[in-house]
Amino acid sequence: MKNYFKKQVSRKGKAAKISGSKKARDYNLRLDEVACNEINQFMEEAVESKVFPGAVLGIAQGDKLIYSKAFGRKSYEDDSEVKIDTVYDLASLTKVLITTTGIMQLVERGRLNLHDYVKDFFPEVSEELKNIRIDQLMMHTSGLPAIVQLWKEPGDREKVLEYLLNLEPEGEPGKQILYSDPNFLLLGFIIEEVSGLSLDEYAREYIIGPADLKKTDFNPLDNLEGLAKEDIAPTEYCSWRERQIHGEVHDENCAFLGGVSGQAGLFSNIKELVKLVAMIFNQNEKEINLLSPASSRMLAKTFTRQNGERRGLGWDKGGNIRSSSGIYFGSKASGHTGFTGTSIWILPESGLTVIMLSNRVNGGRENQKIIKLRPRLHNLIYSLLSQDNHNTEPIGFQIARDNANNDFPSGLKER
Repeated sequence: MKNYFKKQVSRKGKAAKISGSKKARDYNLRLDEVACNEINQFMEEAVESKVFPGAVLGIAQGDKLIYSKAFGRKSYEDDSEVKIDTVYDLASLTKVLITTTGIMQLVERGRLNLHDYVKDFFPEVSEELKNIRIDQLMMHTSGLPAIVQLWKEPGDREKVLEYLLNLEPEGEPGKQILYSDPNFLLLGFIIEEVSGLSLDEYAREYIIGPADLKKTDFNPLDNLEGLAKEDIAPTEYCSWRERQIHGEVHDENCAFLGGVSGQAGLFSNIKELVKLVAMIFNQNEKEINLLSPASSRMLAKTFTRQNGERRGLGWDKGGNIRSSSGIYFGSKASGHTGFTGTSIWILPESGLTVIMLSNRVNGGRENQKIIKLRPRLHNLIYSLLSQDNHNTEPIGFQIARDNANNDFPSGLKER
């Protein structure tokens, strides 16, 4: 791998200081005692209904928590209570928090361009995949298949890259939205190729370190000082590894890659995630952020839309009647979910951020109750906020416009 990144970038390990843009502090979102009690009751009923054994819910305005509470137990197998600082396996939140942020940092530093092709970094890519661009990987419009099972393929990490570069596509680039883990596996490899660092090294040096996060990392038991196994919520029994997964990544592909990959592997807790999301979207109170205002605005935009589904660069978008953000957050919301039972939704202008951490897979991944819970939770929270100045376009107007226009842009054009 080339190692020119560290040699040429002078702002290594520093977060960008910005000024002049409207901040979350310019709004005043509040939850009174009655509202908090309603949210508490909702979450307690979710635990009783076995949506998950336990969870932590955080509601913030920018980097300031206005509500945070832990519910239930860490596992169905014991009575250990969830605490506010319990660490969770974030699963696919890794895609937006680390991989998407890393790609945008490299764009800012002139190391790559969103319209670069996979072949620019890996000339050995197959003929069928050579015209896939970075932005298409980020927006899930590459045409690559949704799922791969790397742990069933022979070989080491280099063989994995070779395998990904020769996948059989399921569609032409830019023609449809197909959520795909291989997209972010490849983006992780691209970050490593450009930076000369492993993905976890890059994350520590340019994201985790500058954000001063102490309970956030890949392979947490190996890398987080003072963190014990009992501080982490367990996930589920893995038949491939033949053990209960606790303190190591749940995702099998990521586990096969040593617990570090572009689509999964990050662990964290609610307080540090609020801080990290604020620093990605330029909402940090001290104006110390991980991206420039221009990059943060890019992440808040919608670039692809099909059959009501919206996607931006890495981030999912609201404004979809089926969105896990519910019907009120609207098209200006950015978010993502994680397979283990995690989610983030943010309205960047007002800084309204809702983060839920759970281990819904603890009793088995077939438990899908969280799919219905997520939008109901976000609808409840939004309706209870005492100041409605973060409102966005009514969902009905968004659906009508989507039905009239489902085409794809040829390049990066806000939709």
